[in-house]
Amino acid sequence: MRNSVKDNYEMPLEQLYARFHEDTKAWIRKTTLKIRLYFGMWVLFLILSAVLIWVVLSFKPTGESVHTWVQRAGTLIVLLTGVGETIFVVKLRALAQVSHWAQLSCEIYIERRYKKYLLFSLIVSALLIIVGSIVSGYGDILYQRWMLSP
Repeated sequence: MRNSVKDNYEMPLEQLYARFHEDTKAWIRKTTLKIRLYFGMWVLFLILSAVLIWVVLSFKPTGESVHTWVQRAGTLIVLLTGVGETIFVVKLRALAQVSHWAQLSCEIYIERRYKKYLLFSLIVSALLIIVGSIVSGYGDILYQRWMLSP
């Protein structure tokens, strides 16, 4: 019995997976590994980026005030988020969305199962870009207001 596209979107994931042939299950496992790898690398990249920004703030490379470097950190946040988005999230999106015009059952399964990873990464990236933009424009003022006020 063949499933309709609607059935593939409504059927419980375990039941949908059980209907696949072993070759298809092997493809799903391989794709799942790639998705988890890209997602993990993206998280690691964000953590390393935060450490890099903290190091730059701590050392104040040109001897300028902390206010100036807090503001510059906003630019680094936006830049590094953009790089992470380009390198990892674009690949994650390509793997976790249905790409075949016929809406293959195995792709629907992958999309349904890992759409939350993609959504999470897009929301975090958008929030980081917003925060980075605010810090870039007003970081010196924010630092003076919150860190130096009695």
